[in-house]
Amino acid sequence: MGRMVALLRAVNVGGRKLPMAELRALCADLGWSDVATYIQSGNLVFTAPGRAEGIEAELETAIGNASASMCR
Repeated sequence: MGRMVALLRAVNVGGRKLPMAELRALCADLGWSDVATYIQSGNLVFTAPGRAEGIEAELETAIGNASASMCR
């Protein structure tokens, strides 16, 4: 397992809302640990198994699914 950083772009600007508590919970649901966010920026620090490319795809899919369910 490695310590990772994810820098999400355009979070909480222009009408796109992703509360940091929900983002942390989403990452915990993915099985990641030590998840922390930095203010409302969408920047994450976490520990997760696997390669960066796979983790990136997993996070992108999870956020997309969460966004789709929030828009219903």
